[in-house]
Amino acid sequence: MPRKPRTSPFEDAVSLASRLPWWSSVLLAAVSFALLHLLATIERAGPTPRDMMAKTLWLVAGNAGQLLVPLVFLVAAAISGFRQIQRSRSRNSNADAPQRPTGAQTPNRPSREIPDDDLYDTWKDAPKTEPSRPLVDTSRWSMDLLKALEWKRFELLCAGYFETLGFKAKVAREGADGGIDIQLYPEGSDAPGIVVQCKAWNAYQVGVKPVRELLGVMTAARIAEGAFVTTSDYTDEARQFAEGNNLQLIDGEDFLRKFAATSPERQATLLQLATAGDFTTPTCPSCGIKMVERVAQKIGERFWGCARFPSCRRTFRMTSG
Repeated sequence: MPRKPRTSPFEDAVSLASRLPWWSSVLLAAVSFALLHLLATIERAGPTPRDMMAKTLWLVAGNAGQLLVPLVFLVAAAISGFRQIQRSRSRNSNADAPQRPTGAQTPNRPSREIPDDDLYDTWKDAPKTEPSRPLVDTSRWSMDLLKALEWKRFELLCAGYFETLGFKAKVAREGADGGIDIQLYPEGSDAPGIVVQCKAWNAYQVGVKPVRELLGVMTAARIAEGAFVTTSDYTDEARQFAEGNNLQLIDGEDFLRKFAATSPERQATLLQLATAGDFTTPTCPSCGIKMVERVAQKIGERFWGCARFPSCRRTFRMTSG
């Protein structure tokens, strides 16, 4: 079984200290600096060479420690504070979040913040002998195939579809997309005419909040037309909001109907684009590389984690069923 990536003592110390409240890490940074600074400046008299050597060692340890130890606590305080802000934002947005029907599966979607019960607290790589990829027919288009696509492949599929309509599609790079996944340029134009947001959600309906946010992005960018594409469906409130705001909402069934309306050659091209290589393993939203399957030993939950851990701690909840 592959081993965990090796980490430096500094990274281990920061990881451990970041579990403390941010204010306690700041306090520990100040206390450790004061104590180690005192250690570095205290006078130790002694006539023998042994006394001189001991004094030198204390000076070196104090001078180095008064920089390194407070730095560990300050970096940990920054990480802890960032997590607290992210959790607060997540709680504040719960009222606008779409509700999952009873018995519905949890979609593959990125965890935008590190949860209180960190999946990486204790973990191991999942056994390679237990594949989690869904068995789906890749010879034709179906809702099962559409919902099996990981989020990045779904974005690329959306871009490919709009290109068959004559647009030039520019897909957002990894990281924050600013509310836009794809920009569509009419033929011969250097400015985008349509902005597109994509959501590869399997069980959740898209509510009015993300649709409203897309309109805000359109207004700020002075782009008159927008499209929202999902593998799922939309709430009635979201559909009502889109009417009159020049927003086209495309759900999963509608997307398949649009494929069926294209030529057989274009359907085959889009099918090949969607199913080439590994189209189910999620892509890390921050790094743009395929994630790896892991197990949170503390709770026994399987999850997708970035292959660049610990420098990237992005996770995806594993789809059940």
